[in-house]
Amino acid sequence: MQKNINFVLIIMLLSLNIRASYAQGDLLNEVEIQAVPDAMTFEEYRDANRRLVSGVIVSSLVPVPGMMHFYAGEKKTGYRLLKGAGLGLLSVIAGIVALSGEEDGWKSSDFETVDISGQRYEKIPVFIYEENDVQNTGYTLKKLDKKRKTSEAGVALLIIGGGIIIGTHFYDWIHGLHMIELKRDKVRFKYGKQLSFSMEPMIMPEKYAAGVSLGVKF
Repeated sequence: MQKNINFVLIIMLLSLNIRASYAQGDLLNEVEIQAVPDAMTFEEYRDANRRLVSGVIVSSLVPVPGMMHFYAGEKKTGYRLLKGAGLGLLSVIAGIVALSGEEDGWKSSDFETVDISGQRYEKIPVFIYEENDVQNTGYTLKKLDKKRKTSEAGVALLIIGGGIIIGTHFYDWIHGLHMIELKRDKVRFKYGKQLSFSMEPMIMPEKYAAGVSLGVKF
């Protein structure tokens, strides 16, 4: 179910971004080299160029909690989510073992039963015959299974483990996408404020021309 949801999200996001990406020449995130402020670090440069679509693709191809945060550069949170999902998986396995390991005798039957080599069978009558003027009944044997106890601990472990796995997936996607946008906006806002625009009039009498000089400084 999770893989289907991820696939649908990928298709929707890609369909919304492909046209704009073609227009910008940035379909594969391969932009031309541009000027970078001297104070900008490599990590800030990466934060400024992170893509939501790329994060979705990475998290969908490797559907493990924490992948979105790894792409966002939040490794600490990514490892925490990965460990949490691992604990959830162990809880689910323990719950399955607890439920499958408890037996409570044989299941009941409306027919007569017989035990053969430690296995109980139902004696289901299928035909009647006479032998030496005595009426007899022919039976077919059907194997009976044992009843399983409903383990409250096993059910609780399954619910807790499943809840942890689902919760880490949702947190990874929602918070991971938020962190990508937040870190990108912080870098662009920081260096955007450092842009300094200047405008000076230009008069060239020898050429009988006039104009305006526009400059941008960091």
